[in-house]
Amino acid sequence: MRIIRVGPRHGGPRLVVQGPGAAHVIHEFDDVMACAIQQSEIERQLVAKRYKLHKFSDRRTADRRQTPALPTSPTTTSPTVPTAPTAS
Repeated sequence: MRIIRVGPRHGGPRLVVQGPGAAHVIHEFDDVMACAIQQSEIERQLVAKRYKLHKFSDRRTADRRQTPALPTSPTTTSPTVPTAPTAS
């Protein structure tokens, strides 16, 4: 099973539940707290049924830490491109 909390970028927050099997359900909420509470309840029910929860990673946060900072102003130089030697 997979539970994904989707932020309120386009409309209200959503909770996407995939599984078991091919099952797929999307819960929509008015606020982020209600979404988090429902996620917690679903996880509690799964643990009660002997499912095990795995660690997760916030890929968005991890990607931001690994991405180098962009320059604040555009550079006027262009990268050097190696050229083939000329015959003399």
